[in-house]
Amino acid sequence: KILLEKYKTSVIQQIFNHQIKFKDNNGCLFPNWEINSLKTFLTLTLRKSKKPQSNYLSIGVKSHSKGTFQKPNSQPNKIASNKLYLIKENDLVVSITLAWESAIAIAKKSDENGLISHHFSIYTFNDELVIPKFFQYIISQKRFKYLLDSISPSGVGRNRVMNKKEFLNLTCSIPTLEEQYKIANFLSSIDDKINFVNTQLNKTKEFRKGLLQAMFIK
Repeated sequence: KILLEKYKTSVIQQIFNHQIKFKDNNGCLFPNWEINSLKTFLTLTLRKSKKPQSNYLSIGVKSHSKGTFQKPNSQPNKIASNKLYLIKENDLVVSITLAWESAIAIAKKSDENGLISHHFSIYTFNDELVIPKFFQYIISQKRFKYLLDSISPSGVGRNRVMNKKEFLNLTCSIPTLEEQYKIANFLSSIDDKINFVNTQLNKTKEFRKGLLQAMFIK
């Protein structure tokens, strides 16, 4: 697993440094990547939701671009604010106070219709320009973390409020849509292998645990 993760990190770096290049279906190299501001393909989309009357699915975002997390059966009486937003699959979700720590993620299918607090900004993609499956690898880059840090002025404690207007002015290098699909599918295949190995390791650990327990059963 560790070797696969190191391999994936190395491959991603080489792709974004243009050391690894992809070809189209005719065997020709794709055009050079173009620099675009985020506002050309992202739209702030805040779906306001009323405070739920029963237990609900709460969504949060992990730091260091490690994805979303869920709190099923969250209790309405523990909601600190009445401002809640509805999440949809493939939303780009950014923590306003922890963006500098790369608390940014693409919402999963299982996050659909979950609720998130007003401490987050939600953006939707123009998927004719950029697909979420590709962009998730952009937000994992050190350069992007540096950019998020640069638009999050110092604040109290760990909370540094991101400038939402400046966020949409950030720029990144984007390949053609066809190349985005090729890159995303290629990297996703590596993710699938990592997940498979991780599952096998967990099964092995459970099997070993079962054997050890059986040794002490009289």
